[in-house]
Amino acid sequence: MFGKTAQDHARGSIYLSTFAKIMRNRVIVPYQIPLDLQAAADCVTPPPPPQQPALQVPVDWLLRLECQSTVTGFLRASLTLLGDLHRLGSFRLLAQAPCDASQTWDQAAFRRRFEDRLSCVDRRTYDGVARNHSFPIKAIAEPPISVRGSIVVVHGTPCEVAENWQGHFGWPPRYVIARTMTEAELNADEARCLRLVDEVWVPTEWHAARFRNLTGKPTYAVPEPTDVGFFAPQLARPPPPMASAPFVFLSIFKWEGRKGWDLLLRAYFLEFRRAENVVLRIRTYLNFWSGPPPPIDLDPGDSTWSDGVASRIAWFAHQELNSSLDQLARLELVREVSSQEAMRDLYAGADSFVLPTRGEGWGLPIAEAMAMGLAVIATNYSGPTAYLTHTNSFALNVARTLANGQAEPSIDDIRSQMRRVFIGRAEATKRGRRARRHMAACCGVGRATDTVLSHLRRIERDLMVQNTVH
Repeated sequence: MFGKTAQDHARGSIYLSTFAKIMRNRVIVPYQIPLDLQAAADCVTPPPPPQQPALQVPVDWLLRLECQSTVTGFLRASLTLLGDLHRLGSFRLLAQAPCDASQTWDQAAFRRRFEDRLSCVDRRTYDGVARNHSFPIKAIAEPPISVRGSIVVVHGTPCEVAENWQGHFGWPPRYVIARTMTEAELNADEARCLRLVDEVWVPTEWHAARFRNLTGKPTYAVPEPTDVGFFAPQLARPPPPMASAPFVFLSIFKWEGRKGWDLLLRAYFLEFRRAENVVLRIRTYLNFWSGPPPPIDLDPGDSTWSDGVASRIAWFAHQELNSSLDQLARLELVREVSSQEAMRDLYAGADSFVLPTRGEGWGLPIAEAMAMGLAVIATNYSGPTAYLTHTNSFALNVARTLANGQAEPSIDDIRSQMRRVFIGRAEATKRGRRARRHMAACCGVGRATDTVLSHLRRIERDLMVQNTVH
């Protein structure tokens, strides 16, 4: 059983067990996350930044929030930006939440549902949206709302942008911006979905070159914000002391092929042996995109604690490596992370972060791991090209491109870099420190906010000139 020690009680903390009990012969071990009760309870709004001149043109920011969805990294990034920007002008969040047609659109209830999906760190950077009514959140319902005269930022993938704003507004807005991205190469159908917008904002220069070429629209790189003030190693709780603690590779992803979980497992299991003092710690979850469960449950325990992930890993080992998990290098699964503070502690309890992804819009866990000063092993393709270098990380080169526009590294490269980090601790530490400095310089919340504000001021000036001419 996981439980509290006397020392834990004394400092007012608990261990959040991911599993009610440990079976004696488990080969995939659930990982416990130390959580400080006071840190989890506190959600303090930071002081506002220095006041800047307000925008004169109102800005409406349209987000799509499905009824049963969570706040994803791409969505959370917009919330973070809006938290700072709403002080500088008339910003309104238009949260489009398509639900059952019979649902009554109760604005107060909608706000509560929306706020419930914001974590502590979202609320902190979002300047109290879940604690007061200073920021206008409006659900899109019938009849369509008016955005006449405003700048509209429509958030989503290229064809979500077209779907989300057509038919929902009283027209015309003064200017339409697509805040969009792809996780692979942009295709012609996606480019056509953007034909009616005025300009495009994408997370990276990698995206900007591709969108500009195919859409012909003015396209700008507007980075996703990484909260380097919150994801700071000195703020994390140290992991519980362990005799002969293993070297920890951490990976965080949703269970889908794009994330390269199969490449990760194959490389790790082939490179490391059971007797080595190393563990791969995985935080993941299943959804409708994860595919059907394996035909046989080979997990030796009750796999319901891991939502079926353990059985999928056991099946992969059996099918692809002809091995059972008790023959392979150790692996731990993290079932739940109850707060962003606990997520920060999860990063802090690792030595290296690894994700051989096939494509990312930005790659928020990679960026957060770098902000935490970890030695990062990740594919240098798509979104992560904005911040990965060969001096601040152990970047994986693209070995081949795929028909769907994604790309992947080689198993040999993943194995080599994992081994390199494992045996070269000093170099790994050095690159992790460089990563932290790089993220603070390139990708903090203030940098992203300044970029958005500069583009909005440019648009505002252009609109004013047009009004003068006409």
